[in-house]
Amino acid sequence: MIPGASREFGWIAAMDLDMKNRIPEILKSKYLVQAIDALFIRPIFTIQDYVKDSGIPFDSCKKLIPSLKNNSIISVRKEESGQKTSVYEFSDFLAII
Repeated sequence: MIPGASREFGWIAAMDLDMKNRIPEILKSKYLVQAIDALFIRPIFTIQDYVKDSGIPFDSCKKLIPSLKNNSIISVRKEESGQKTSVYEFSDFLAII
């Protein structure tokens, strides 16, 4: 077993439970479970990554991501520039992995 792995797993499980409690208050969407799971799959992502990982349609993701950002669940890692889309991060998760 990797030293500290059990502790990190506990933190991740606690964070997942926290997101499952907080995000339903923010998002009113039939894609709620997928929206949460995708954050843990790839904590640094573009909207295209989020669509791929979550299976949520692009137009719905365009609405979900700003809500997550405005409620401090995710933040912008790199702003949109020209042809390049914004890059987002799930900072709380990155801090423990």
